[in-house]
Amino acid sequence: MFKKRSKAIVSVVALSVLAVGCSSGDKGTSETTSPTASTAAASAAPKNKNVKIVAGYNVAAETYKTGMDLNNNPIIALHREKSGYNATIELLPKDDPKQKISLILASGDVPDLLPIGSKEDFFKLAGQGAFLPLDDLLAKVPNYAKLLSKEELDVGRVNGKLYAFPYPNTTPISRGLLIRTDLLKELNLKVPTTMDEYYQAFKTIKEKKGITPFTFAGAGPEDFDTTAGSIAGSFGVSTRTVVKNGKLEFSYTQPEYKEYLTFMKKLYDEGLIDKEFAVTKPANLKEKIIAGTAAAADITWWDAKTIADSLKTKAPTAVTEYTTLPVGAKGKSGIIQEVVTARYMTIPKGAKNPEGIAEYLNYMSSPEAMKVQDYGIEGTDYKVENGKPTQTIEQSTAVGWRILYQLMDTKDNSQNRLVAKGFIPYYNPVLKNVQVKEETYYAPSIDDYDKKLTELITFKNQNVVKFIMGARSLNEFDAFVSEFNSRGGKAAIDAMNAWYTTKK
Repeated sequence: MFKKRSKAIVSVVALSVLAVGCSSGDKGTSETTSPTASTAAASAAPKNKNVKIVAGYNVAAETYKTGMDLNNNPIIALHREKSGYNATIELLPKDDPKQKISLILASGDVPDLLPIGSKEDFFKLAGQGAFLPLDDLLAKVPNYAKLLSKEELDVGRVNGKLYAFPYPNTTPISRGLLIRTDLLKELNLKVPTTMDEYYQAFKTIKEKKGITPFTFAGAGPEDFDTTAGSIAGSFGVSTRTVVKNGKLEFSYTQPEYKEYLTFMKKLYDEGLIDKEFAVTKPANLKEKIIAGTAAAADITWWDAKTIADSLKTKAPTAVTEYTTLPVGAKGKSGIIQEVVTARYMTIPKGAKNPEGIAEYLNYMSSPEAMKVQDYGIEGTDYKVENGKPTQTIEQSTAVGWRILYQLMDTKDNSQNRLVAKGFIPYYNPVLKNVQVKEETYYAPSIDDYDKKLTELITFKNQNVVKFIMGARSLNEFDAFVSEFNSRGGKAAIDAMNAWYTTKK
């Protein structure tokens, strides 16, 4: 108990110091020094070639060979040589990285680059004046800037000013509908494409094989939306929000969502979806397919590889493949896109070398540096044959820790690493799926929306379980909508529309 209270007190003190140290008393982003004056002072002084970077924890940090560590290995040495900067890296802890960030910012001894994981934390800290404005440094990162669209770069803006270099999410979609196609072949079923065809296939699998045709998760607030998205997409409600009459509306309050729930209840009543979905977690989905108790699920491409590798030994005749997402009666289909930004790379106020870290970021965004990040060091970690890098899975895995130095990424570079790791047969098929844009992913932090979202989704999920399992009649859907809105749903979407209806 004492340890828990001490940890909480430290966190509160750190945040209090941060608020006092970073705020100048106004409500917007605050600045105590002029970036132009700072740049002039830096130019007059001898150039500082040291840069300190804080990076997020990754399990790859545990895989260095004996004699190597985070700041002592051939790859970081090569980056230092090529960039001309002595970069040192510190990792955030695996557990409670937010508290560590608070302590770093409150200490006054800040790094030159600090990653912030969530949009809410980034906007909150930027509003407290924790970060330097970066617009004047854009000229020093042409390699980085040219790899982002304006929309992607603007994710790092607060009240029009750039306070973060966004690190883009280069895998725009993560899931697809994976099914045991060997069962389809055995039962003389064609690969389904429409929702009606999937329904008939699920019925036949249930009748002839006696296993769950489709499994999904509902244990966590977000689980239902992410693991049943292929079916929701066939009703046009795979995203949190939909655009209607030029405004955003929560998908959960729409007539189409009621149609979707009505169909899911039909599947549940007929035993065509997992009866245990309410207590199933996403990690359990691959286990059920590997165990042979389920035939299909919305599966991530990395889990699809795990499933295929496991089935080779446990059930050699079993074949799993991604199929076309089901198309609904009105022609709707698709899965929600992934978030736009993986993290916000900020320069804290008080950083010793803002210009230096900008130049280092520019180098790390160059084709030369990104090739090192993709493969490692030529001649040691990979070789070039016929003008193309070739690398075994074992070679790529041996230097998997190189991801710890990644400051920029592109879809092409991400693809290079996926090739080396053997993921392409599983990743490329999901790219063919229709990706439905979630407009709120591009929005700034909006308190009335962000602070209520988890609570609203949790309430929605509790009722979804009741509707599907029959504990609450779908005749009460309108009452559910009223309850959802009265709990903050209407205020949340109105606040989001204040941004959406005026955005350029």
